[in-house]
Amino acid sequence: MSSRIDIIQNQPDDGFTRSDVDPWQQQKQQLIQHYLRANYNRLDLRNKNKIYLDIGCGPGLLNVKESKNTLIGSPLLALGMEESFNRYIFCDKETTFTNALKVRVNKFFPKENVLILDGDINKLIEILPRYLPEQQGKIANSVLALIDTFSFDVHFDTIKWLSELGVDLLLINAFPHNEHHTFEFYLDEERELLNDFFGTAWAHVAELNEVQNDNDFFMLVVKGYAQRLKTIGYKVATSLHQYSPPLGKAPYFQISYCTKSRLFQKEKKSAVLSNNQQMDLFQKK
Repeated sequence: MSSRIDIIQNQPDDGFTRSDVDPWQQQKQQLIQHYLRANYNRLDLRNKNKIYLDIGCGPGLLNVKESKNTLIGSPLLALGMEESFNRYIFCDKETTFTNALKVRVNKFFPKENVLILDGDINKLIEILPRYLPEQQGKIANSVLALIDTFSFDVHFDTIKWLSELGVDLLLINAFPHNEHHTFEFYLDEERELLNDFFGTAWAHVAELNEVQNDNDFFMLVVKGYAQRLKTIGYKVATSLHQYSPPLGKAPYFQISYCTKSRLFQKEKKSAVLSNNQQMDLFQKK
């Protein structure tokens, strides 16, 4: 781990907002770091400006429930890695999160090129191009977007817009499943977004697949999302991971790495298949 990350973890509480997260988030952060490193080291990106976009970035510091240990959030994790990007853009819909993140970035990484935005990402994304470095000669931009939000906060039209910009994606699906957020809740309250998500009427999808519980719903969403991403030109590597410790009625979270790079197969082997925490998505029921 980077010495800069060690310094942050050993700091006393700064009094600004933190998120309380379950222990499995520690595993997720390790996986994010793994994917960021694999993307950064791609041969076809060596002569490009590398931009990191974090959607649903959070406040930068997290409290692990029960233990209350400090966990470094994805924005500070990316800033603390040895593989540095030319620019970092962090977005979250919660102003309290972005305000806390600004303080922490200024404290620990004052010399990095960082932009922090708050608001609905589906609207903010329209102004993204103005914040990307201008191409200088043959030096083009490469953007990697981490999208880590609950539910369906990022619309598929936003994903398509990112695709048109040539952005690589690291998507995390981790829907909350509890007494309120059951699969019936999503079917009742998120019906229009589900239709957009699948590109067809959700009722038809549900009928064909006999969705009867949270686990059925989660697996269908993950597989449906991967198929839809392929229709807009992405090559998709998807891995499934079990919550540790086991949690909820659908005990998995999923990561998809999406790119249009011609080196996809080589990168897939490096970023996904070498990860021994991966489970086979399409054999899991």
